Amino acid sequence: MDEEDILPNQYKNIMTLFSTSRYTLKNPRITIEPRRGLPVVFSFWINNKGNEVVSIYSRSGDYRVEYGQIHNGNWYKKGNPDKRVINLVNTLNTNPGKVIREASNIEDKCCFCRKDLTDGQSTKVGFGKTCAENWGLKDIWLR
Repeated sequence: MDEEDILPNQYKNIMTLFSTSRYTLKNPRITIEPRRGLPVVFSFWINNKGNEVVSIYSRSGDYRVEYGQIHNGNWYKKGNPDKRVINLVNTLNTNPGKVIREASNIEDKCCFCRKDLTDGQSTKVGFGKTCAENWGLKDIWLR
C-alpha cells in the first residue's frame, strides 16, 4: 500500500473493542446498517503473523466493497472510502455507543449478533446484555 493509503489516526479504541470480544466470541463482527447505502461490516481476525486485524467492508449478495483494514492502531484504507464510511469509522473509534444506538434505532437488531432487540434497555442502547458482556460494554448497557 502507498503511504497515502494509510490513515495514521490512531484507531486503538476499535482494536480494544475487538480484543475484548475475541476471548468470548469465535468470529467477532459488528454490522452497522446506515439509513442509506450498504451495511458496513467490521470483522476481526488474526493474520498469519499473529497480528490482530479488523477488516472493513460492505456486502450485498455477491457484491462486496473493501474499505481496508485496521491494525497496529492505523487504518490502511483500500480504494477511496466515501465520507459516510470515513465518518462511521471515526465515530465508532471515538464513541462506539453513539454509532451502535443510531444503527439499532434503524432496524431494532443488535449490531453484534444481529438478533432482534426485545427489551427496553437493549433497544435503548442498541445491543443486549450478553453482547454487552462479550464486548466489554456492560457499563454502557447499564446506563
